[in-house]
Amino acid sequence: MCEDRDQPWLQDTADTDWWGTWAVGYRDVIIMDSAGELAGIYNLTDNPLTNDDNYATLKALLIEVAETE
Repeated sequence: MCEDRDQPWLQDTADTDWWGTWAVGYRDVIIMDSAGELAGIYNLTDNPLTNDDNYATLKALLIEVAETE
């Protein structure tokens, strides 16, 4: 799944428990900064991307994190 991909893959394990630590919900987009720290969470069930405002909000969050690095 990850071979030849640029997008990092975060694996939840018993040792790390990211799901529990970050209180991740179903369909959450987890936004990480370049240091691997949690920068934000955006839920696609509550904010479907078919809504232009939600799409713009998520895009702005991603750009903000990318530009602060």
